[in-house]
This record gives sequence, C-alpha cells and structure tokens, in this order.
Amino acid sequence: MRGDIVFVTREPLLFKNIESRMNKESCIIDKLIARIVYYRHYGIQVDEKEVIHFYCPSILKLKKGRVEKISIEKFIGLDGILEYESIESNEANREEIVLRAEKYLNTDFGGYKINSNNCEHFSNWCFTGEKITKQKPAITTYKSILYMFGGLYYFFIGLNVFSEFIKKNEL
Repeated sequence: MRGDIVFVTREPLLFKNIESRMNKESCIIDKLIARIVYYRHYGIQVDEKEVIHFYCPSILKLKKGRVEKISIEKFIGLDGILEYESIESNEANREEIVLRAEKYLNTDFGGYKINSNNCEHFSNWCFTGEKITKQKPAITTYKSILYMFGGLYYFFIGLNVFSEFIKKNEL
C-alpha cells in the first residue's frame, strides 16, 4: 500500500546463479556477499508498481549510493518475496511518507554507510523521521554463517553421493 515500508529478504544463493543480484558496478566481494550473506533490503512503496529505495551498487563503491524509484519487480528480483514491515506508531500520514521519500530521489541521502545510513535507515526515516534499524548485525551474521555451513554441508554431501554413483556405475 502507498507509504508502507516494504522489504525483501535476501538469503544466500550459495551455489546458485548470482547474476540477478549483480550489476555493472559489482565486484568479487559483492559476489561473495550474494553467496553467503543473509539480509533484508528495504524501500517505501509508492504505488502498486513502484518502490523508492536507498541503493548502493557495490560494497566497494559506497559513494555511488543513491535514492531511486524502481519497479516492484526489480526491487523483488528473481528470488525475493515482497513483505511489509509492521510499525505500530506513525506520526506521518502515507502522503507525507511518500513525499519524504520523493524529496531525496536521485540524492545520496547523506552518503551510504553500511551500519548507520542504509536502506533500512532511509525507509524508517521516511516513516518515522528517525534513522533507525531493527536488524541486529550479530543475528544477521549468525544467520549468514548458518546458511554458509548448511550450503557447504549439502554441497559436500552432494559430491559424496555423486562420487558413490560414479563408483557404482563405473563411469
């Protein structure tokens, strides 16, 4: 709905194709992040078709972070599901929330900083007037590690099953 905070949970892609999360600015570290890091990406829903979000094209190019308006399909990507943030109190009405987001279109919103001025800070600022985050770095790191080890476990189990298949069939 117009003026809502929306997010997409990005789970690690591990051994899946990561091209849908890459862009022309992406570097090797961005590829590693796509493979092993669990996080949420936030924005403000403008209407049924568009979202305004604070986006950084590469972890090594934070100065290129910008607020932009994109389609919901692009925001979601190939592997996401659009979810709505539940916030109990809201001083601003939905029109004010969207106007705050639109005010910063094509700006750097004070510069992209991973821990103190990212997409979640932008969305919460539009909604409440405060740059806050609910994501806890320790929990995000913990989930990322679990996904990484789970993926590696299944990868090596898969290799073992495949090698057993080769042995049995003398391939």
